[in-house]
Parts: sequence; C-alpha cells; structure tokens
Amino acid sequence: MLEAKAQVGSGADGSSGDRVDDADARDRPFHEDAHRAIATMGPAAGTLVSTGVWLHLGHWIGWPCWLTEGTTLTGRDGLPPAISAADDLLVAANVVERMGMADPLRRVIEHARPALGPRAALLYVSAPNLGEALAGMCCASNTNHPYMHLEIVRGQRGLDVHVEPKVDMGRLADFLMPLAALTLCKVVESIASERMEAVELRTSLGATCVPPAFWSNIRCRVSAGSAVNRLRIPAELADLPNPESDPTMWLLAQENFRHQAQAHPGGSLTVRVRKRVMHLLAHEGQAPRLKQIAAEQGLSSRTIIRALSDEGTTFFDLVEQERRKLAAELIANPLLSLDTVATKLGFSDKSSFGRAFRKWFGTPPGHLRERAAMKAVRVSHSAAACSLLLPIYEPALNLF
Repeated sequence: MLEAKAQVGSGADGSSGDRVDDADARDRPFHEDAHRAIATMGPAAGTLVSTGVWLHLGHWIGWPCWLTEGTTLTGRDGLPPAISAADDLLVAANVVERMGMADPLRRVIEHARPALGPRAALLYVSAPNLGEALAGMCCASNTNHPYMHLEIVRGQRGLDVHVEPKVDMGRLADFLMPLAALTLCKVVESIASERMEAVELRTSLGATCVPPAFWSNIRCRVSAGSAVNRLRIPAELADLPNPESDPTMWLLAQENFRHQAQAHPGGSLTVRVRKRVMHLLAHEGQAPRLKQIAAEQGLSSRTIIRALSDEGTTFFDLVEQERRKLAAELIANPLLSLDTVATKLGFSDKSSFGRAFRKWFGTPPGHLRERAAMKAVRVSHSAAACSLLLPIYEPALNLF
C-alpha cells in the first residue's frame, strides 16, 4: 500500500528515475556512473560478490548477450556464482540501460522467493527468527559488497534496516539501493507474510518512476520518493519464529559466511597463520602442526602462541575453527564419502572425525547427510535444500 509520495517522480538526487532513454540519461549514461564508482573503489573493485539477483534476472529474460557487455564476462553463457564488484556494477548498468528500472524491480517483487543465490537463501531460510534472518543477510552483504552497506539499528520501535551506498554511484544508486531494500522486503515477507501491514518501506524510488500496478505487489506500507532506503520492522516481529528454521542448517550457513569473511585479505600474523592452516586442510589434507607453520613463517612457536593469545585464541582453537568450517563445506557434497571427508580434514580415521563432527554440530555426519537428502526432495519448498547440492549443481541452483 503506497502511503506517501514525497518528491514524486524524483530519485535521491532529484533525477527523474525513468527509463534510460530520457535526455538526462543520454547525457550521463549509467555506465559512466558505474566506471566512476569502480575507480573510487580502487582494488576493492576486484572483490567477489554474489550474482544471485542477476542469475535470477538472466534466467527470467533468457540470457540476452547484452547482459555482460563491457564486463570481463563478455562471451560467456550465463553467469558464474560470483563476479567482481566491478563487473557487478557494469551488469547493473546494462540492466537499467536496456530494461529501465521498473521492469527488473517488478520481476524481483513478483517472484515467489527473494531473488538470492543459494548460499544467501540458506542463510535466511534456516534462521531461527526474522531478526536473525535480517542480521545474517546484512552481515553477508557487508562482507561482500564494497559499494553498499546494510545496517540494522535496534530501537524501541523495532528494527530499522538501512541500505546506503559506500561510494558515489550517481543514478545507478537510484536503482541498486531500492533493489536491495525490496529484496530485504521479500525476505521479511517470506517469514511474516501475514503481518506485512505492520512493516514500513521507505524508498528513494519515485512513485511515478514505475507503473501504479507496481506498488500493489508490495504488501507492506510504502513511502516512495524518500531520501532514504529503509525497512522498519516492529519489535514484536523481530522475534517472529521462522517456520522453515533448521538449527543445523543455520549453523552451517553461519560457518559458510564466517569462512568467507575471514578469507578476506589481511596482514596480521594471526591472519597469516589462519590462511596457512586453511591451505593445509583444504589442499593438502594435513593436520596443521604449530612447529611446521612457525618454521615456514621464520618464527618461533612461542611467538605465534603469544600473537594468537593477544587476539584471544590458541593454535588448537584456530585449527578446530578451520576444520569445522571446512567440514561444513565438504559434508554438503554428496559425492564425497565420509571417509574422504575425514581424510581431507586431516583425521586419521572416520571414528575420530565422527566424534569431532558431533562436538561441532551436535549431530553425526551421516544423519546430516540423510537430512540433506530429505530436504533436497522438497526443492520447491525450501531454497536451503538446494544449497546442500551447491558444490555440484551450483549454476542451476542459483536460479531458485
């Protein structure tokens, strides 16, 4: 329900927000805005970001060749699960210049599920409640996106989720910020479908930038033409249980994104040690040894112990954390036997692996495999189930 039309017909910067073929757009094409943002980001423009929404959109419109024009992906069929932030912005520019703003946003709103890739879908579908789902989505987005920031502000009235650009994107922000806010709105709708009248969306998308029918597809209260993109959820909805919640899948989803966050570049000794532990486990199937890593770093074992202690951890705990993260990834691949998973994690036998897995996740690895198989049968009902087959069927699963 559209409640307010402040600054009707204008975006955050006063632009018309209409299709790309108006006079202003010809003077300042969206590609120019994208390239300026890329230059501002510097090396961060190479950060890998999920292609979830573009994978959905590409599937819906039949993968036109123009989708990747001007990117490093030109000539590919479809899109990979992740691309650089630079290519992500250029794909967004292609979408707006070819389709305008209204059509892609309408498709996102009308789709039954939030337009996300399987990893993000696993995160929100398995969350225990609405507040945790939104917090997880914000954390995942902020880990990946160098050009956009999502912030949750908790107050007496409930949760406010703010969507803001990190860099100057010009008119491209008038499309991408509402797109992110509308996607979050779909996440809320998937859990609180019967309570959406209590949710408020403020968006910089002008009321006349899209057809009147567009707003009827948004089930919460909407204030269009606002200076901000913000979703407000009442306090009583933040703790609303997620009917599809799965504690084990939630734990696996969190491990996945923690692993992704900690894999980002860093120069401290602890980060270097962690990266070496990750490499030994993931690529050499070795149980990391402190003396070995100390020798490789040209340091004494005591120096590493002291550095880890200063950051509140130990070498044993660090290895356990990395084993646990890798276990969450490997167990999701049904083509790997449990013996193979145990070997890849550096365990001498399956029994030792089984004991460690139960300690980490509260369930035997075989039981988790059975649960994954049962969920996979209900693909149409749970995007999280699709994610369990991610290592093998990722290109297709990104379409859910």
